[in-house]
Amino acid sequence: MKILVTGGTGNVGSGVVKELLKRGAAVRLLSRKQPEASKLPANVEVTVGDLLDPASVEQAMKGVDKLFLLNAVVADELTQALIAYGLAKRAGLRHVTYLSVFKADQFRECSALCIEADR
Repeated sequence: MKILVTGGTGNVGSGVVKELLKRGAAVRLLSRKQPEASKLPANVEVTVGDLLDPASVEQAMKGVDKLFLLNAVVADELTQALIAYGLAKRAGLRHVTYLSVFKADQFRECSALCIEADR
């Protein structure tokens, strides 16, 4: 099983990556820039791209089974999430976990994305 993790170089995402590796998952990171190798656990595949660049996200999703979607805390977080979710659905990923931090109390409809993707 291969899992694409966005936000995997940040505080929360790096913990997610470590835990997935501990559980035996293959992990691919989508990062806006190439991270320093010394800051990554061994056996993590990195692809450079941006959630606002659909072509790079589509490329990153090739060959993965699941998506852990963690966006940067930015004003267009919802837009980024919707782009990634739509691409995941089109790519046939059957499991998406979306961790939101930006105005989570105001954008409750986002949780419906994750529930639908799990079906």
